[in-house]
Amino acid sequence: MNIDDPRFGVPLQLAHPFESEVRTFVEANQRLLMEALAVEEDVSVDEEAGDLAPAENAARLTWERQWFDERRTIANSLAVVALMTRFQHWLEEFLRGIPQIKLRKSRHRVVSLLLTLNGHLGSGPVAVDFFEELADVRDSFIHADSQARWHYQRDMRTVAAEYVTAGRLEVTDDQFSIACRNAVEQVTWYDERLRCGKPQV
Repeated sequence: MNIDDPRFGVPLQLAHPFESEVRTFVEANQRLLMEALAVEEDVSVDEEAGDLAPAENAARLTWERQWFDERRTIANSLAVVALMTRFQHWLEEFLRGIPQIKLRKSRHRVVSLLLTLNGHLGSGPVAVDFFEELADVRDSFIHADSQARWHYQRDMRTVAAEYVTAGRLEVTDDQFSIACRNAVEQVTWYDERLRCGKPQV
């Protein structure tokens, strides 16, 4: 984001406010959760190491590793929920600034917003399908206890295969990073188009 202020002589390169939100509140919280889990895991393993026979200790360690892996999976799912919440908020704000625009229909509010903004500003840099899949990830975690498939009213809802492991929702660190990057790119693109006064297409 360029800020052209004569006091500084040259344009300033500043992060978009949404990018700052993602870095500060979403990515930082996810990173802190992961670090806290790593510390807790190390302490737990050290405490148990000398108290059990070798076979029992190995079984206990396997169980603990699985338990902490599940907590890391939950942390990434929570991070996606936070990201999508802020992403949808920004899309709502963009739409409020466009007078007399009709919202397109979709089963996800965030998809309706994306389709409507794309219809007004042109297609954004990231495909709507990408965010629709993230909306399913969010809904699976919030409403379906991280199931890969669940019924909602009369519909069968499904999480995209790349976010599923052994029939359960699982978002990897890399997938979370890509989601953050794509969300920032999409919001920044819409904002630039709106600031330029892009006419309706």
